[in-house]
Amino acid sequence: MRKTTFSKKKQDLEDMIQAILVRNPDLHYYQGFHDICAVLLIVLMDDKLAFAVAEAIAQRQLRMAMQETLEPVVQQLVLMFKLLYHVDLELFDLLRQLEIPVYFALSWHITWFAHDVDDPIVRSRLFDAFIASSPLLPIYVSTAVCANRVQALTVFYRSLYSKTRKSSWTCPKRSRMSCTVSSRDSLNRPNPTGSVC
Repeated sequence: MRKTTFSKKKQDLEDMIQAILVRNPDLHYYQGFHDICAVLLIVLMDDKLAFAVAEAIAQRQLRMAMQETLEPVVQQLVLMFKLLYHVDLELFDLLRQLEIPVYFALSWHITWFAHDVDDPIVRSRLFDAFIASSPLLPIYVSTAVCANRVQALTVFYRSLYSKTRKSSWTCPKRSRMSCTVSSRDSLNRPNPTGSVC
């Protein structure tokens, strides 16, 4: 019974993604879109509603990710480094020193943290915020996560840089993630000084 349910849900997910792409020929599938659609199917528990929401966010919030290449998204990620310059110069300098490319946060942005946040309540809150906000909100949240987890990131990237790969990094727990999402408001203000990178 459980295997049949899983197979049906998997088929529902595939059908939903194919229908969105057929109805929107200007959009292209990217690896990670299925993660967002899967969360919508699970949380909304209504295939038609999940389809409507997934199609709407594909047309709006995820439009840049659903181009022929992910280059437009990589360009958006540059904004995260510019924000880090203002929020945490030490972390900004460290990332530049270690030559960490901007796409280290790519999966956060294109999956809306679906891979990194195990807590379904936190994941649902993030999705609510991302659906109701600007398509750039995942960049601001990613920046806030980095700034709030600078010590863990420092250890992680230093270990990665030295090829030991023994450290791993996870997103903050529920209470910390709530603060992180709230703290993005301080980042989501115009930069009076303009471009810095």
